[in-house]
Amino acid sequence: MTLGDDPPTDAVVAIWSGFASATPRRRARLVDGLLFPGPQAEALLPAMEGAVRSWRPDLILREPCEYASAVVALNLGVPQATVAISQGRVEASALRLAGPTLDRRRAGTASALMRAPYLSRFPGSMDPDRFRDTRRYRVAEDGRRPLPRWWGDDERPLVYLTLGTVAPGVAPQAIPTFEAMVEAVSQLPVRGLLTVSNGQYRGPGVSPSNLHVEPLVPQPAVMSAAEVVVCHGGSGTVLGALGAGVPLIILPMLADQRANGAMVASAGAGLVLEPPGTAAEVPAKAASIRSAVGRVLGEPAFRVAAKRIASEMHRERPPEGQLRALWETRAT
Repeated sequence: MTLGDDPPTDAVVAIWSGFASATPRRRARLVDGLLFPGPQAEALLPAMEGAVRSWRPDLILREPCEYASAVVALNLGVPQATVAISQGRVEASALRLAGPTLDRRRAGTASALMRAPYLSRFPGSMDPDRFRDTRRYRVAEDGRRPLPRWWGDDERPLVYLTLGTVAPGVAPQAIPTFEAMVEAVSQLPVRGLLTVSNGQYRGPGVSPSNLHVEPLVPQPAVMSAAEVVVCHGGSGTVLGALGAGVPLIILPMLADQRANGAMVASAGAGLVLEPPGTAAEVPAKAASIRSAVGRVLGEPAFRVAAKRIASEMHRERPPEGQLRALWETRAT
């Protein structure tokens, strides 16, 4: 179901026109401070208000950078809660940037969102509270279904290679990073599973004998079998690995991925590497990935740290418990 209009093309082009040459700080201001709370929220507001008036919800759950529902909830007095995508410090920073644009539409919107319930899967030891009412939850992921026996009787350690579902189609580093991953694994005594999503990269022309390539694989199944995850640092992949107690090697490209890499490295649950920017950098970056995989497999401290974090995550309430509490209190 599609709800609402797209923002005006000229408004979006005006914001994106300076993105490529901008500094990271300026990029954040363009996207988090202008695009999301400005043209995108403006375009969605009429349909959002109509939907809320028609459906009369008792509670609105919203993702952090979708602001039309936040404004409508405040205008109509509907309780709301934010479901985190990134770390609290990343979300709070984005909200600070969005605040002036939001407050021009409805005064006090940003401060109201800082007070509203904030639901997060990130463990508190890695992600200190930044919102007044942070409520953490766990996701029960059934990993009992085994992966197909793509490698026959090969029982060597499984290394999971992925750039998630977004980066393969939008990040310029994606294709050389895929190639560096493949080259690295081809020279290691491991099994490799590479998922390529629906991006431009379909896998190597000739796959190494120890590598299997799929578009997508159910994350709980692969995390229950993997010994190391090599990824871009997207929150879904990072939380899936940590929840299963699997250490990571992160090659950050976009959005919050560098922050996630720093968080994992600081906790001792993985390593951070720079992805290749061009095809010429692939051999050197492949060697770095190969060395990092060997180190993570060879040093138990990485898995010990990841298992410790998994235990912390599993102690939190399940999502239905947090939703029940929100329902009972109708907190705003």
